[in-house]
Amino acid sequence: MAETGPLGGLTLDAPVRFGDFTLLKRIATGGTAEIYLARRHGLEGFVRHLAIKRVLPHLADNPDFVQLILDEARLAAHLHHGHIIEIHQVGVSDNQAFIAMEYLPGMDLGRLVRAARRRRRRVVVAHGDPGLARALAHAIDALDLADVVVAPGPEALREVTDSGPVDLLVLDTAGLAATRDPVLAAVQAAHPELLRTILVGPTGGRGFGTYSVVEPTSNPDEVARLAAQVLAMALPPELTVQVMRAVFDALDYAHTASDFAGRPLEVVHRDINPSNVLVSINGSVKLVDFGIARATTTLRREVRGNFVGTYAYMSPEQASGRAADGRSDLFSVGTLLYELLAGVNPFAGDNEFATMRAIRECTPEPLDTLQPGLPPVLGELTARALAKVPDARHLTARDMLRDLEGVIRRDGVDLNPKRLAGFLAVVHGQAGVAAFGVSDTGYAPQPPHANGEPSTDGSPRDAVRGQLAHDVAAAGRAKPTASREESTQEREEPTYDRSLDREPTTLNPRPLPPAAVDGAAVGPAGVGQPGAEQAPATRGTPPWVWGIMAALAAAAAAGWWLFLQGRGGA
Repeated sequence: MAETGPLGGLTLDAPVRFGDFTLLKRIATGGTAEIYLARRHGLEGFVRHLAIKRVLPHLADNPDFVQLILDEARLAAHLHHGHIIEIHQVGVSDNQAFIAMEYLPGMDLGRLVRAARRRRRRVVVAHGDPGLARALAHAIDALDLADVVVAPGPEALREVTDSGPVDLLVLDTAGLAATRDPVLAAVQAAHPELLRTILVGPTGGRGFGTYSVVEPTSNPDEVARLAAQVLAMALPPELTVQVMRAVFDALDYAHTASDFAGRPLEVVHRDINPSNVLVSINGSVKLVDFGIARATTTLRREVRGNFVGTYAYMSPEQASGRAADGRSDLFSVGTLLYELLAGVNPFAGDNEFATMRAIRECTPEPLDTLQPGLPPVLGELTARALAKVPDARHLTARDMLRDLEGVIRRDGVDLNPKRLAGFLAVVHGQAGVAAFGVSDTGYAPQPPHANGEPSTDGSPRDAVRGQLAHDVAAAGRAKPTASREESTQEREEPTYDRSLDREPTTLNPRPLPPAAVDGAAVGPAGVGQPGAEQAPATRGTPPWVWGIMAALAAAAAAGWWLFLQGRGGA
């Protein structure tokens, strides 16, 4: 059953048919639209999962807003990039405008950040001086921000790090190798959740970096203060760099995109915020929702207000109601980058009016005072992006991308998406990550006629309609949740191939049985269904076919005889 929500949207208890789609479950709800995981059937059992963005019923009667949504899809359909969600279809069904988009199993960045903050962190203190190690642990434990574990030696450190997550490592610099210490490198490689390493004591190396920060005094209070600043971050800096690099790359493409005739689209996203950055369970990052995007080449040339976007990530131009260009997006991504690194939004106020006033008038505290030891380029990049005057910012997203890639090269930041995927697994657990896929949506792979329900006219389109009807009807017969221990040969749903290192692009449904067994026929009359009428092993050939074959054989023989006679006469 589907119930009507407070704004008229559907609260799905079972799959619901919507046009050519089956809505399986609601993913998210906003003030203007709902997003559903949906399935679309095609010929010969083809199935594809998509995300359906559907306008809420109470807005469906607003033609201007519906046209805005349709313009969004037509504009975004020109954007084809690895870090941008693809638009597959736009239309109206049941008097509701919708957009069918690529479905990315995972979550948005805002949800990931909130989940990461809810986790109880774990700090490991490894120091050769037992007394100092206890003092450091006591000072950090007094913050009540994390569980603290002491590892008195290398072997103990290995056991502690193998026994659970490591969100912060406090490590004695004595005995560390001058470059790429193997113990430190092993901890970093095994723990994608590791925010940073605080190196306690003097070091001959530099005092900043993406992965570590130095506290030369060994003062427990100073180490605890630094630990509190590090624990304010939701994501490790290396993963923040990885996510923001994808966003910069997507904006660089969108800002310079052209249509098929080569005309610049002059796209401005105008709503860069954590909820519009999607992170998949396999570590890929994509930008979504150009619904507030504005281009001078829009298909409908009508004037719309400039006051749009998410308050805390608006640019000063947007907060003042002025026209926004691509540099407005750069301010928004600068705000997002600052928030991820510092652990706090630089402009968030008690209400939206206070927030917008701060955006227009206030200068954020320098990043290196809130998060010491980060590469200086990151602080310079965010400070320039957050300039109040657009001309003082980077000219293009490509300029920001170039600066960020300098940090990546200098610090050797690992951009392998497996790191980000591993972080998701730590935050949500393997079972939680699996729930973001499509494995619990009651997939019914067989078309209706396989269960003795014949098609109306046998046409391909009618077969697809039948699959849709069967899809919804099967919900009552399907188990709510498949057992994790259930054999894959017995499941009636496709699953993502978890062994793939990249984002899966196809589903692997259960293969059909190779032959009929115990009265089950394989073929159009009954695709491996028990009780289906057994088809004959061979079918009779129509007589007219035999007549044509005989005539062709006679003609061939006559032609050969005439050829031989001609050669004999010669």
